[in-house]
Amino acid sequence: MNGFVNVPRASRILKNRDEAPDIKTYTLAFEAWQEVQPGQFLELFVQGYWEIPISVAAVEPGSVLLTVARVGRVTHALFRHHEGDCVGLRGPYGRPWPLDLLRGHRVLLVIGGLGLAPVRMVLEELAGPDLTLVYGARSPSLLLYRYRYPEWQQRGLQLRLTVDQADETWQGPVGVVTTLLDADLVKRHDYALVAGPPIMMKFTTRMLEDLGMSPDRVFVTLENHMKCGVGLCGHCRIGDKYVCVDGPVFRLDEVRDLEHWAAGEVL
Repeated sequence: MNGFVNVPRASRILKNRDEAPDIKTYTLAFEAWQEVQPGQFLELFVQGYWEIPISVAAVEPGSVLLTVARVGRVTHALFRHHEGDCVGLRGPYGRPWPLDLLRGHRVLLVIGGLGLAPVRMVLEELAGPDLTLVYGARSPSLLLYRYRYPEWQQRGLQLRLTVDQADETWQGPVGVVTTLLDADLVKRHDYALVAGPPIMMKFTTRMLEDLGMSPDRVFVTLENHMKCGVGLCGHCRIGDKYVCVDGPVFRLDEVRDLEHWAAGEVL
């Protein structure tokens, strides 16, 4: 980790892009951009408000991209900022996706909603014939990064999309993301990565196991309820693990039987 890890540093907003209703991607100046690994997160500080952990969606020379949904006080405050304004960043933190393990293997990504943000760096690194993305969102307007799909597919990525509710523009499948899974698809892959809302991950991981994927070959990211980022506040404790320090990426067999929060996050 870099020497700035526990000290928020001023970061200028270089760009912001509307991704979906109430979702933006911010490009923020960040000196330690080369140290960020796929699946890690930064603590974002908006002056006058508390910090929040945000997954790094991508890196560019001298900057990081954070995809943020407007859901709370800090994110509402952030959405009032403009290009040229400053926020604070510290990090990177957390256990990343195991890219070295995944290289050279067939990998299945099963993703829901905003969960595409913490796996975008995996897609940018590994998109090719051995990578399949199964991705669902509540509506077509909430499918993130659609402008990146053509390049990923040109590199050989297999892409399957679904939405819970279609609109007049949608010609694809309708239904939750697990409706796109079947035994043949799962058996063609060596590993699976799962990210999305807790309830989606719960049913997806169960289905992957039912279809023959060993839990030691399934990886999940448990970002919910992280706060301080360094294991001090105890807010993200699950059993004997702290999501921010021991994760947020875990093998399924590491966390499935741990006591989760009462919010129904048992995988």
